[in-house]
Amino acid sequence: MNTKLNVPFYENAENWKQCLQVVMKTALKYFLNKEFSLEKLDELTWRKDEFRTWTHQWVVVLDELGLNVKYFSRTNDLEKYLAGEAYIREKYWNEASELLEKIDLEFLVVFLQKLLNKNLFEAKKLTIEEIENFILDWNIVIAAVNNNKIYQRGEQYAGHFIVITWFDDENIYYHESGPWAMKWPDRKVSKKIFLQASVDDDWADGDFIIVYWKK
Repeated sequence: MNTKLNVPFYENAENWKQCLQVVMKTALKYFLNKEFSLEKLDELTWRKDEFRTWTHQWVVVLDELGLNVKYFSRTNDLEKYLAGEAYIREKYWNEASELLEKIDLEFLVVFLQKLLNKNLFEAKKLTIEEIENFILDWNIVIAAVNNNKIYQRGEQYAGHFIVITWFDDENIYYHESGPWAMKWPDRKVSKKIFLQASVDDDWADGDFIIVYWKK
């Protein structure tokens, strides 16, 4: 398989926690021909080891660095997170306390407000045809996936972000950033498994970020 999108490949950090920064690094190199270290991208997204990085944090940063970007998701309650802890406790019930320990609420609200003000988000479930058309138009498609479903290891959620590099009639090809032995440029996965792990997964929530070239 010859990758039609000549998307650069980068490896995840050894602690497995920087797949978000890896996909950012890929998009910035591809469109702007600029190299950013993972540490610099941590700084720009206000990432801290003890806290979860939310998708809207790095979507806003890509926009501010000069890329046209749009965040699509099945979720239709994103604006409610502006209420912070109150909404998280309402939505997640018994899981809320554990989740709140992993969230920097101040940064969550700041970045979310920017995302909504800039109109960078659309509540929409993408179809496989729409995803393919984005690729055919030379855009970078970044997908949130449940990696356990990608590797057929059960239903428990293992969040991961990937850059799609191409597709054929039966498969999606993507950069698996690893790290270590799992790193795999242009890894192939069937469309059926890919959709189960992304669009149809209740935790991945059909989250896709489309990068439409530079501004």
